[in-house]
Amino acid sequence: MRIQTGTRLITLTYLVLALGLGLSLVAFSQARSDKLELLALQLQAKDQVALLKGGIEQLSRSARSSVITGEDGFEQAYLRELEVNRSVDKAARRLRGLSLSLQEEQLLRQVQSRAAALIALQRRAMALARAGQADQGRELLFSVGYDQQLRQVLEPGDRLMQRLQGRLDDKVEAVVDRAQLAWRQSVVLIGLAMLFALVLLLVVVPRSVVQPLLLLERRMLQQGVTEQPSLRLPACSAQEIHDLAHALGAYERAAQQLAFDQWAKTQQVRIGQLLQQAGSSEELARIWLSELAALLEIGAASFYAWVGGEQPLRLIGSYAALDRPVRLHIGEGLVGQCARDRTPLVLTDPPPDYRIRSGLGDAVPAMLLVLPIIGEPRLLAVVELASFTPLEPRQRSLITDMLPLLAALLARFSQLDALQPAMP
Repeated sequence: MRIQTGTRLITLTYLVLALGLGLSLVAFSQARSDKLELLALQLQAKDQVALLKGGIEQLSRSARSSVITGEDGFEQAYLRELEVNRSVDKAARRLRGLSLSLQEEQLLRQVQSRAAALIALQRRAMALARAGQADQGRELLFSVGYDQQLRQVLEPGDRLMQRLQGRLDDKVEAVVDRAQLAWRQSVVLIGLAMLFALVLLLVVVPRSVVQPLLLLERRMLQQGVTEQPSLRLPACSAQEIHDLAHALGAYERAAQQLAFDQWAKTQQVRIGQLLQQAGSSEELARIWLSELAALLEIGAASFYAWVGGEQPLRLIGSYAALDRPVRLHIGEGLVGQCARDRTPLVLTDPPPDYRIRSGLGDAVPAMLLVLPIIGEPRLLAVVELASFTPLEPRQRSLITDMLPLLAALLARFSQLDALQPAMP
């Protein structure tokens, strides 16, 4: 019964090691996810502070232009920014959604209160200009005191950005430390498992399996192969050998999963850095689709953006996708249906009319993957991917894990486009 007892001990040891390794991998994966979320929050905080300051500066430019020229277009642009775009109010509301600290909340209130006083002064100057007292209006908006008051409005916004950046940097550093600790624990557990496997192969297996089998062979040769051996050894069933092989296979699968997770993390960080360098949504789509095609052997892909309302989806990027429609309405085709339902679509063995074409020929893809990119609370884009080989669940998770960063960057470009001043 020694082999059976040893098998139980081996299984228990590997279960403990696998449990520890699993917990370490979960902690590592959670830390990686937390880091991506914090990076997205950093981008959101930076963009909202820029939107806050940009709205204040836009109001000042429009007010000054209106007083100088007397043209209605500048006053209309001022009112549109103040009453329709409401960049200052929207940015303040979104910043409060980031769970500001007490000091950060006080700085945001300072910006809002001082901005309200500045807006009152701008309205007074434009009213004087409309009443024919343009000189007095210009004196209000082009004085040293006005410039000082404008700086006093923007200065708390700069300090707010510094505090937010510092607080989020500290959180990112803490998450990185947690990920490194989980990674070190995983390495230690893998080392222990390898050491245990080495001891098992060099000591336990020869003593418990190989030596008894060799002894049995010698006894049978001594007494004749047709006779029963006089020495009866402990049972060494095929099931016990199978259980040992199963435990080794579980360790191999865990090691492969750990290697893939590390590779996926490296690729996500690398692609994330490339995406943050994009200067437009079109460049963002091009970079992401090209990198995915190289990593996962995507045969063709398309990237449709949506601005909302009754507007159709607009093609802003593609990879090896020929004859794709430039615009698609909500509910039209798989892309339009995904935009309507806001849920991923996975189609295996698609019909023959779905083909990937190139200069050398064409073929039916093995899988179609259609994913919505959602930035709370609205749909931002839909991505369609076609692959010659079915994507494994962990390959699809590599794609879906990057969707929050894509949503944050697309929202950023959308806000920057809305901030551009309209032509009078």
